[in-house]
Amino acid sequence: MRRIRIAAGASLGVLALVTSSLAAGAAPARTEGSATVRRVAQPEGAAEYVIAYQGDATAAAEATAAAGGQVVDVNEDLGIALVTSSAPGFLADVQATEAVVGAARNHSVGTAAPGRAHRFADERPTAAEVATQPSTAAGAP
Repeated sequence: MRRIRIAAGASLGVLALVTSSLAAGAAPARTEGSATVRRVAQPEGAAEYVIAYQGDATAAAEATAAAGGQVVDVNEDLGIALVTSSAPGFLADVQATEAVVGAARNHSVGTAAPGRAHRFADERPTAAEVATQPSTAAGAP
């Protein structure tokens, strides 16, 4: 059980590092004989996700489509794909498949323009909202 948690934690750590590479516009390396996945534009209102997979990129793309997502780009060397979806339960659905080993919402981790708001800033709770919520910290009253 501990080995699974360590492996899952390491996978998500790698996923977070790779997410920043995709956000920076890193071009995927293509090798001869690699599966091809068509690049598409992100649909309006869709959220962007990064999924990690082991093995076949085509199986991960099929699992993504079955969960309501659309593959935008694949980096087979790293075993990750950039995906968009407007399906409300996409993240939980794609994580439940055997073809995907990890998934997270993609977002920028920094900004090049000082003072510019984070692109998901409107989704963060305000200080007043946080103060009214019960604490979930261990040992909290």
